[in-house]
Amino acid sequence: MLFSDLVRIALDEDEVLPALKPVDVELLLFGLQHEVWRFSHDPDIFKRLIQIARPVSATNPGLPSTQDHLDCTGRRMHSLQKDYLRVVKALDKWKAALTHCQLSHPLPENRSVYLSALILYELSFLRLCAPLNSIQQTAYRLHEPSASDTAVAEVISAWTFTPESSEAIHHARTIWQMLDTESSRIKDTQAKYNILALIALHHTAALVWLVAGTEAQKDQSFCARNDDPAGGFLLRKENTEVLMNQFEDLYPKITSSWGQQSSFAKMVRALADNPFAPVTQEQ
Repeated sequence: MLFSDLVRIALDEDEVLPALKPVDVELLLFGLQHEVWRFSHDPDIFKRLIQIARPVSATNPGLPSTQDHLDCTGRRMHSLQKDYLRVVKALDKWKAALTHCQLSHPLPENRSVYLSALILYELSFLRLCAPLNSIQQTAYRLHEPSASDTAVAEVISAWTFTPESSEAIHHARTIWQMLDTESSRIKDTQAKYNILALIALHHTAALVWLVAGTEAQKDQSFCARNDDPAGGFLLRKENTEVLMNQFEDLYPKITSSWGQQSSFAKMVRALADNPFAPVTQEQ
């Protein structure tokens, strides 16, 4: 079957994916990334057009009989909402296909493929519910603030108090746990890490720094070890340094010797020393 046809089947709500091999499952998820990008690159698209954060259920294309037919000020963007929900359903369909694949193909020889695919799956949802570009912009320009940076900080500060923020932390926590657990295995039995692991860890660190700074999810914990699921550190400003230290310790475990010299290590050290300062409209 053509790769492009697999992507079309995944995006069609009425179709079922065929049984796939591990490499096919991973490639299919890469094929869905363009659809994810349509919404992740513009996180405010629904707020601008229909004044909601994002769709949560299928919309009714019919217009209510009580609508004022002379009033054209409101938009509903039914097609756009359906496009978004179709992407979410395609990701769910992909996850079911992965589960079936895992049952059919042994783990040892496919461990690297499964880890890479699951990281991209969680990263896809993270991109859909978090303004990652704005968060990274704020993290990297920590010592070079500008008027535009202040405006961005105001937006992401408010975002941390939304349901989308809580969902983003959930996906970020899953990414952390997968990488932490895998890096704790005997070296010869670990999966091979690729660039997706580094990208995911990069975004996760900046997200945790932001949410800890605003304390919007202060009762949630992060960086709990596999052997101590009740442990971890609460997402509070006072824990910013210790949280960032966990990322700095994990990063070299999944990289080669150049990991310590990367910009990531420098970034998390800077974030550890500079907790995020929330910005409000009053400021």
